[in-house]
Amino acid sequence: MNKEERYQQFLSRYEGIIRGGITGEMEQLGEMVKRVMKWLINYEPEIANAAIAILDGKQDQECRNYLSAREADEIVSKMEPQPQWSLHHVLDMLRSAGYASEETPYFNNYALATTMCMILSDSGETLKNELGSDIRPAKADEILRLVYKLAIDKLKDKDGKFNIRKYFDL
Repeated sequence: MNKEERYQQFLSRYEGIIRGGITGEMEQLGEMVKRVMKWLINYEPEIANAAIAILDGKQDQECRNYLSAREADEIVSKMEPQPQWSLHHVLDMLRSAGYASEETPYFNNYALATTMCMILSDSGETLKNELGSDIRPAKADEILRLVYKLAIDKLKDKDGKFNIRKYFDL
C-alpha cells in the first residue's frame, strides 16, 4: 500500500469513528492520537507544536501557507531539476532587494522562498529565455522580480486552492 492509499485508509477510519460517535472507538482514536503526539514531541517537535497550535485554535491566526526551515530545505533539496538559486540564496536576494518575505495570513518566508524555488525549478529556463535574448541575457534582478510576483500570485490565490503543505504532501 502506498502513502496516499494508507492516508485514505486512515481518513476513512477516522471519519467513520467521528460520525459513529461510539465511545470505545473514540477512546481508541484518542489513545492513537496520544501515542502519535508523544512520538512527534520526541522526534518532530516543530510538527508537534504546529499540531498543538491547531488544537488551541491558533493555526488560523498564522499563515495559510507556512513551512518551517527544515521542511523548506527538505522540499527544495528534492526538486528536479534543482532550481538556479538555493533556498537561502533566494531569501538573501529578497532581503537585499527589499521585498516583503512574509504576509500574514497568506505566507511566511520559507513558504515564499520554496514557492519561488519551485517556479525556478519548473520554469527557470523558460523565464530566462523570455526575459533575455542572445544579445542581452536576463538579469538576476529581472528574474527575481518576476518569480517573486508569480510566487505571490500562487500564495495569495484568490480562490484559496493553492496550499503549499498539500502541494508537497506535508
